[in-house]
Amino acid sequence: MIGTRQWVSSLNQQYTTVSSNRSGLDLLLATRSFFNFLNTNHQSQRYVKEMEHDWEVIYRRWFSNCNEIREELYGLEQEIRKIGAQIQKFIQDVEEIPDEDNFERSKHILGKIREASWYQSWDNETDNLDLDLLHVERSPQTQTGYMVSHVLSVTQTLVRLAEAVGIEQEPAVRLRRLTQGLWRKYCSAQWKVKNDWTSSGKCAFEQLRTVVTIMDGDVFIDPANLKFPQILPFIPWITLMAMYAPPDLRKEVEYWFNQPDIINKDFEKDIDIEPVIKSCLQQVFTELQFLANSRLAHRHLVERYKVRCENYDWKYITDMVQEYAQQKTKMAKQADKRPRYEFEDLLTLHFARYLHDNGYAVHYTPRDGVHEPDLLGDLSNELEPIVVEAKVVGQRYGTEQGTPWIMSGLRALLSYLEKYHSDYGVMDGYLIVFRLGDETSPTYTFDQSEWVIGQFTIVPMIINLSQLNKKDPPIIIRKEDFLSELKGQVQSAS
Repeated sequence: MIGTRQWVSSLNQQYTTVSSNRSGLDLLLATRSFFNFLNTNHQSQRYVKEMEHDWEVIYRRWFSNCNEIREELYGLEQEIRKIGAQIQKFIQDVEEIPDEDNFERSKHILGKIREASWYQSWDNETDNLDLDLLHVERSPQTQTGYMVSHVLSVTQTLVRLAEAVGIEQEPAVRLRRLTQGLWRKYCSAQWKVKNDWTSSGKCAFEQLRTVVTIMDGDVFIDPANLKFPQILPFIPWITLMAMYAPPDLRKEVEYWFNQPDIINKDFEKDIDIEPVIKSCLQQVFTELQFLANSRLAHRHLVERYKVRCENYDWKYITDMVQEYAQQKTKMAKQADKRPRYEFEDLLTLHFARYLHDNGYAVHYTPRDGVHEPDLLGDLSNELEPIVVEAKVVGQRYGTEQGTPWIMSGLRALLSYLEKYHSDYGVMDGYLIVFRLGDETSPTYTFDQSEWVIGQFTIVPMIINLSQLNKKDPPIIIRKEDFLSELKGQVQSAS
């Protein structure tokens, strides 16, 4: 399994190859090679899936905002109908209207307010977004947009009508103000979706997919297999531009669809296509690099902690553990009870302080229903929050925990990942195993530096706080053994 660092290096190499000094057909072929790397490489697929997951989270939030806006609209509807009925009654009873001209222009709103269904015209509309058009300056309106803009128009006209007939305007002004707030909320939600979409790289990735799909279709023949048929290298570019280019450029592109000889080099001269495809490449590369480097930042912090503990702080930590144990023993003796040593809590807190001092705040043993991870990163952080499960192995004052204890930590960590992935998109977890004891205590190692289990990546790490056992070989914790044990438990449970 290729590690994250090696993958980042490979991604950089792939991007440099495709983006440097390439044009025309050469750029097209390099683009397909880059896309195929992202589409087939296991690590690449993982980060592409995360881009898709990020978009799904954003999309769910968009629908939630629309639902909230509609619920508030339904609440305002009754108040608007009530004010409309009051104005209607006032008109029937009053002998003279102060502002006849404004009244004549605004009285039609009373009929609209009395309509049985205000939103019947948009029953067939939805809040689904046309993802291909989100980058357009004025993207198409959605059902909630139509609804809130309609109610905003009603309240604005209602204020003018109240002013024309000379009744108290404050109730109508208040409704207009509330509706304006809903409109701003809708526009803000749509802007956030648009901004996240265009910056996430997923839109660019889908455009690359479009180009490659066209290339692999009937309209494109790979030069490597070219014999007698004529190659039409610019059709993928023309199709891409027709789908995604700004409206003014799209008209120029349509001209080339009607040309019998698309291979004409004038197309490349007239329409500068390279910036479009290179922009897609840049967006995809930037987003994937960010996703990977956010993990490397976490990984780097943990690795530095391991080095610090083993090379510099081991004596301090050993003394801290010993002092803690003596205090627990003394307290238990006074209470005539058996001492209980919570070494994992003690060492986890030490790790939490280290992360905090290095600019990454975490929650210490947060409780979330049945879930209680030892450390949980800030879920509102831009970088993906880390989830940490800590275990202590070795001689523990008469008790020794070993391989089964480590396996239990892996199971717990996997359950936390399943929980926080569904809620927050977390995909990485850290198992930190502190080894105490002496030179006779077993040593442990993991068969891989990263365990990829489904959509999750577990980073297991041993921190040796005691003298190493040079007599006995280390006990290897294997991913295959863990998965076999996990599968056996599922089968027995079913």
